[in-house]
Amino acid sequence: WFVWRAERAGSRREMLKWIRKARELEPDHVDAALMEIEETSKNPYEQEMRLFDLQQKAEKQLREQGDFCKETVGDFWLIVETRPYMRVCHAYVETLLMNRKMRLAAKECESMLRLCSRGNLGIRYTLIHIYAYLEEEKAAQKIFKKYHGAEETRLPLAMALLSYKLGKEEAAR
Repeated sequence: WFVWRAERAGSRREMLKWIRKARELEPDHVDAALMEIEETSKNPYEQEMRLFDLQQKAEKQLREQGDFCKETVGDFWLIVETRPYMRVCHAYVETLLMNRKMRLAAKECESMLRLCSRGNLGIRYTLIHIYAYLEEEKAAQKIFKKYHGAEETRLPLAMALLSYKLGKEEAAR
């Protein structure tokens, strides 16, 4: 309830008040911890470090609860209890990108797609653009084929940019 109040707060100060109340009641509340990190980190590097720590802690909790099992891997976004962890992973990827850690961000995106094969957070779009940036054609092709890239615009755009970067103007067109 306190997280809900924090999300609807009228000011940063009020938001932090509700986040801290949520953390007092439930110190391991992943969404509250994520909100606090996003609101109080002084710079992207600090945010990256804090998100990494939170991700590790949240993963440990899920493993202890038995949520990292054969039956759940691949469907993490469909399981309400694993969604906070996936939100932390997504925020971590965004921070890695902000800090220009492209290969590490790609690795994290790949991990997220393993946990949620449908890519409900849109991480496939992020990943294919990272591959285009890194000029990793085979990896980009794999994502394009897996997610039926011709049926939408974001995946073909990444492939066109990659083709252009690789000097394949005809394919880029």
